[in-house]
Amino acid sequence: ALSILSAIWVWAVIQWPKTWLSVPSYVFAAVVLHTVMKFWLASEACYRFVEDRKSSALELLLSTPISVKEILHGQRLALFRQFAGPAIYVLVADFIFLILGLRGTDLNQSDEKSFWVMLWLAGMTVFVMDLFALSWVSMWVGLSSKKANRAANASIARIMVLPWLAFFLLITMLATSSLLTKIHLDEHVVLILWFALAVANNLI
Repeated sequence: ALSILSAIWVWAVIQWPKTWLSVPSYVFAAVVLHTVMKFWLASEACYRFVEDRKSSALELLLSTPISVKEILHGQRLALFRQFAGPAIYVLVADFIFLILGLRGTDLNQSDEKSFWVMLWLAGMTVFVMDLFALSWVSMWVGLSSKKANRAANASIARIMVLPWLAFFLLITMLATSSLLTKIHLDEHVVLILWFALAVANNLI
């Protein structure tokens, strides 16, 4: 899936270089890559436990001398082997987009370039943390869900949807309250708030 998306993006660059070699295009491509990767990981992390519960294989496994810690370690090791390569691929693509944005003509002022660097570093950090959190939450939810898609959706809601809802709620409250006179909501403050909420949600 990641290869197909990359091929589509390269084709679009060849067809419309002025449109696709731009800041909005880089951000859009990164969001798509991140989202696909997270949905993929969430579905795979919970699938094994859901299927093992349905087939009673999990009960058989728990009756062996293997501890729960070892079972989880094995599952996380399998996920790491499956997703380490694609995750590195996405991070490399993020770094390329970061460099292309700095070398392009869309960002002229030093403030714009510094924000651009902050944006990508924050996005890459949250991406990695989301993957770890999704792997844990998906396995946990998979132990109590009857269907893998429900478990994946529940994990995605907790890790991907919840912080965005909290972010929009917080921004709306700040924008409509008297705190607006004390806190200047420039792009840097907004980015820091989003980053803090995403990191806090993952840690919780």
